[in-house]
Amino acid sequence: MAQMIEAGQRFKWFTTVRKTGRTYRNSPEWVCRCTCGREVNAPEFALRNGQAGCCYPCAETMQIMRAGGKIEGRSVQQITIMKDTGTTQNRSKIYECKCNLCGNLFPARFVDLRKGQVVACPECAKKLPPPPDLGIR
Repeated sequence: MAQMIEAGQRFKWFTTVRKTGRTYRNSPEWVCRCTCGREVNAPEFALRNGQAGCCYPCAETMQIMRAGGKIEGRSVQQITIMKDTGTTQNRSKIYECKCNLCGNLFPARFVDLRKGQVVACPECAKKLPPPPDLGIR
C-alpha cells in the first residue's frame, strides 16, 4: 500500500497545504505551495511519481533556461533575473538577480539558476527550506 501524503510534505518545489477533494479521475487532489509562493492544485498521483514539482511560471522559466533562451526579467522561486553582468565564473555566466523577499540585488551563476539551486538572496535563502535536487546536471 502506498504511503499516505500529509499536509506539509515536500515534493520538489511543492509543499502540500491541504487536500481539496478528488480529480475527475478520482485521484485525491492537493493544494500545493510552490517555493515562489503561488498555490496550485496537483493530483496526488502526479506528486508521488514526480510529474508535479513546481508551478507553471517556474517550470516555464526553467525550460527556457535549459533551452538557452532569454531569461532576463523572468522570475523563478523567490528571485527575478535582472540582467547578464557580462562576466563568468568557472565558465558560467553571472546574472544580477533581485530577491523577491527583501529586494536585494545579488549575483548568481547561470549553472546554479538552471539547477534550481538559487532560491533567494543568500540571506533570505537561510530562512527557506533547502532547494530540492531536480536531477539537472
